[in-house]
Amino acid sequence: MLSLTACGSGGDDAKPAGQAAPTDEEPAEEPRPSPGFSTEPTTALTEHYVGQASGALNSETAYLADHGGLTAYDLETGEERWRLEPEAPGLDAYGPDDIPTEKAELSFFQSGLSHLAEPILTDVAGTEAVLAARLVDLGEAVGGSLQLADADSGDQLWSTELRPEFWETNAATPTLYLGEVHDERVVVTVSNGSYMEPGSLAFEHFVIDLGDGEVQELGADVSYAGHANGALYTQDRLADGASGDLVARDPATGEEKWRTELPGSYGTVYGPWILVSDSGDGARLLSAEDRSIVRDAGEGLDGVRQCDYDPALIALVCVTEEEIVGVGEDGQIAWTTPTDGSYTSTRLFNGYLYAQPAGELIVLDVLTGETVTENVTTTPHAAGPTGVLLTEGTTVSFHAAE
Repeated sequence: MLSLTACGSGGDDAKPAGQAAPTDEEPAEEPRPSPGFSTEPTTALTEHYVGQASGALNSETAYLADHGGLTAYDLETGEERWRLEPEAPGLDAYGPDDIPTEKAELSFFQSGLSHLAEPILTDVAGTEAVLAARLVDLGEAVGGSLQLADADSGDQLWSTELRPEFWETNAATPTLYLGEVHDERVVVTVSNGSYMEPGSLAFEHFVIDLGDGEVQELGADVSYAGHANGALYTQDRLADGASGDLVARDPATGEEKWRTELPGSYGTVYGPWILVSDSGDGARLLSAEDRSIVRDAGEGLDGVRQCDYDPALIALVCVTEEEIVGVGEDGQIAWTTPTDGSYTSTRLFNGYLYAQPAGELIVLDVLTGETVTENVTTTPHAAGPTGVLLTEGTTVSFHAAE
């Protein structure tokens, strides 16, 4: 159970002859950044990075996370603007001299690194801030460190630690993930164990208030189901491991708004919808407002493997066993793109879905399903309004949008 503490205008006859009357047209929407980017690096940021770049970008700065800290780089010059490190040493933190030069050794080195959460750029009380989270080394235990910094100056606004019991007694394959920011709060999911070892996997969820870093526990008897529409959603976890009721809570007080039964099914909230999947691969789309059925099982979303949601466009894109499905603002299927039934990884940036069915990269407009592949040869690791981050070997570079 979630517990929370804490000038006048003249008439038409005053206009010069032939001048049109003023209108109250709404301002034109800002165009989405181009999905294409330069194939050659615009600016090199660092030559000492292992793995895919984990970062966030605004129009001027890249915020690049590594296992030892967070570095802000100027996108025009590539120069370091500031660096923020956790109080405890980052788990698996490394320096330039620790990175192997031989390809096989480098691959082995990378595979041994712990999970690294992507930083988040957001506004907190009117200030652009960046949230960084990572695993830290506490000697005989592992912890989680969260830091919020002023995005411009790098000044730390607050920091806090997470110390779930399973990391203190038996830290086996620990992970830490940041959810999306809503209502100036973020849900942090930590886990322990492995999917490959039945019974070893354990989860805990924490709600972090970005205003002051206050930490609240969701509890061990619930799973996190989403955060949208001014509500925090959880699903009861029953004693036998099955899923129970889906519950909407006030994110500030923890007060229950409503609950609905989802026997034998899993619910995930994406903006105005609840996607309900059952063990038989059936999937329904419900209205988050009144839980009415928008799309029933057998109506295009069965066999869902993963989904991406764009809150700015109110667009949902899901990968099913045989196709990629785009759902419009009205909850209807707007477009589909077939796959060959193989695993399809996806990333969503700036209203474009980068997908790799059968290992071949395609870029889809999430509103229309139109394929846009010009000047796109690889999926970016992070994207901002003026370009993307890519890695080549151990070099992380900024590639300007085209």
